[in-house]
Amino acid sequence: MAAVPEVADVFRRHGEAFRQACAGHLGRVERRVMGAITACRTAALGGHVEQCDDCGATRIAYNSLYGDLFVKLSASSFLNP
Repeated sequence: MAAVPEVADVFRRHGEAFRQACAGHLGRVERRVMGAITACRTAALGGHVEQCDDCGATRIAYNSLYGDLFVKLSASSFLNP
C-alpha cells in the first residue's frame, strides 16, 4: 500500500505552481505558513544522527518547527477534518 502523502509533500510538489496561480490572492501570512510547512522536517532546519545502541543502525532525524507542537499532518487529515 502506498504511503499517505503529508501536507508538506503536497506543498513541496505543487506549492510553487499554486503560489503563482494565486499570486494576487495569497497574503504574506499564507505564503510564510506554506514556506514553514515545506521546510519542516528537512535539512533546512537542521537535524541530528540517531544510532541504535543494539544494532548500530543510524538514521537522520530532521528538526521540525516548534518541536512536538508542530504535528505531522497527512493530506487526508487536512482534507477530511
